[in-house]
Amino acid sequence: KILEEFGINGMHHAKIISEFEGIIESGLGSSASAAVCLIGAINKMLNLKLSRSLIAEKAWDIEVNKIGLFGGKQDQHAAAFGGMNLMEFKDTVEVIPFVRKDMEPLLSSLVLFYTGRNRKSAIIQEGFKKLTQYQIDNLNNIKGIALTAIEYINKGDIEKVGYLLDEAWDYKKHSNKGVSTPEIDNYYDEAKKAGALGGKVCGAGGGGFMLFIVKPEMKAKFIEKMEKEGLEHWDFEVDWQGLSCRIL
Repeated sequence: KILEEFGINGMHHAKIISEFEGIIESGLGSSASAAVCLIGAINKMLNLKLSRSLIAEKAWDIEVNKIGLFGGKQDQHAAAFGGMNLMEFKDTVEVIPFVRKDMEPLLSSLVLFYTGRNRKSAIIQEGFKKLTQYQIDNLNNIKGIALTAIEYINKGDIEKVGYLLDEAWDYKKHSNKGVSTPEIDNYYDEAKKAGALGGKVCGAGGGGFMLFIVKPEMKAKFIEKMEKEGLEHWDFEVDWQGLSCRIL
């Protein structure tokens, strides 16, 4: 669909190689990243001079409206811009980067685990097509928590951010069917007992990766405990550059 969008066919003049270090269908935004990368490469090849915002919007439009993978725009913009950002969703998406040095307290407190279970995010996301008032209330509560968290993220108050994430996770579980499972609930309960301040399932939910906020001095024992529970620890870092394309 992306190639058709830009009038590229036959592939006699282009070669596509895709490599990914993560796991697909796991809440890491892999489909959005793939779409952004391919459109970015085409943009460079054809010298279209599309901005990062336009590349992200085009990737979302093709995924949702041309392919039918229902979902929001956050993954595409995260892939295009990189870094850690506040995103405001209006008629357009405004991406406001956090100051990199101010993010160190939060980054040093994040722990990522793979549950060993993948899921079809598009199927889970279908539950947002027709919203009930109960869903709207939960989503509004999540948005309110996000707005509150901005101040504490900038202050480096990780304990407060962790508690807010814990509160947001509870609302997220009630915002849509399939977000959590008994297995995920058990992992989360054990994580809280092991010292997690808060956490969530990445992406739409149902499986994939789980992210927790833990005080840095407790991380080693926390990871050891959760690996015994069956989770797989994944080390990671932030890509501050975002989409990057060059002519070979």
